[in-house]
Amino acid sequence: SQGKTIVVTKPEELAEKISGAEAGDVISISAAGTYKLPNLSNNITISGVEGVEFDCTGSGSIASIPNGATFKNVTMNFGQSGYHGFQHPGHIKMDGCTLNGLFFSYDDMTFTNCTFNQTAEEYSMWCYAGNCSYDKCTFNNNGKFLNVYNEGNSTKPWKVSMTNCQLNSSKQNKAVLNIKENLFWAFIYNII
Repeated sequence: SQGKTIVVTKPEELAEKISGAEAGDVISISAAGTYKLPNLSNNITISGVEGVEFDCTGSGSIASIPNGATFKNVTMNFGQSGYHGFQHPGHIKMDGCTLNGLFFSYDDMTFTNCTFNQTAEEYSMWCYAGNCSYDKCTFNNNGKFLNVYNEGNSTKPWKVSMTNCQLNSSKQNKAVLNIKENLFWAFIYNII
């Protein structure tokens, strides 16, 4: 069941309001601006009005999200650093979000009605581990879209699924989905 709604009106309030949130609560950001995402210890929803952006640039882990989270109607700016993402989080869901730059996933993620923008000659996302699903998403890329990769010898089958997505490329002859050659046995992929 959904918990209480906690309103955030300026960037400097976000960390304190999140630290007081309980699982199921909704953090509603009511003012446009650039925010820094703190660690999320509970599975909460973060929802924003138009113009709410998260500065997720840098390297390594963006924020600790061990129990998962849902993001709605926010923009995440990742930059172009490699291996930069949410390190081994719980299930993350994004709905109506815009993701700019290069993003690494390290566990299960669900994207619905999201827009991925990549201006560099790089993937929008590395599905580095876990199940990733994309439904009604738009990818605006400079020739590449998803890279499915893992350095380990996982025996867990991961599923990558794209349904009703639009793929817009500024370059010809580039693969929509690149899968590391020795991982074909470990992945189930479905593109509709």
